[in-house]
This record gives sequence, C-alpha cells and structure tokens, in this order.
Amino acid sequence: MMRKRLVKRKISSNTYKDRFFTAFNTSFDRFTDKYIIGVKKLIKNQKVAWAGLAVITAIGAFLMMKSPKSFIPTEDDGFVTYNIAMPAGASLA
Repeated sequence: MMRKRLVKRKISSNTYKDRFFTAFNTSFDRFTDKYIIGVKKLIKNQKVAWAGLAVITAIGAFLMMKSPKSFIPTEDDGFVTYNIAMPAGASLA
C-alpha cells in the first residue's frame, strides 16, 4: 500500500495509450494485492494449503491413469536428441 502512494502520479494527457496503461496498472495492482492476501491466509492456515496440494496431486495422478496410452507411441525409446549449431571455427573443448 505504501508503494502505491509513493509511485502514484497524475497522467496529464488522456490518450488511448495512457488510459490503457493506467487501467492495466490498476488491475495488476488489484490482482497483486489479492494474491498477497491469499498467500498470507494460506501461510496462516497451512492445513488448507496442504489439503489443496494433496487434491491437485490426486487429480493429476487420476488424470494420468485415465488418459489414453495411445498418446505415447510404442516406438518411443525414452531419450531426447538435440543439435547445437556453432559458428565456423568455434569449438566446445
């Protein structure tokens, strides 16, 4: 809250760009304040935070078990390849 009072300034022009950024900053500040309040509540009530984490983990595990196995081909060897292109004369050594 103190930050808003120190940084707050009046915008003299009323262009579309200024109105957009003013609205964006106002919305962003409002979201940030609500996020901080929510995090503080979760820190105070850790049982709710752990329960939420357990629910999200259970939902993820359930969805992984129920998803079709055909998304991953049987030819998959389980490794990743990559290619590095370096300029002429450069070395990795």
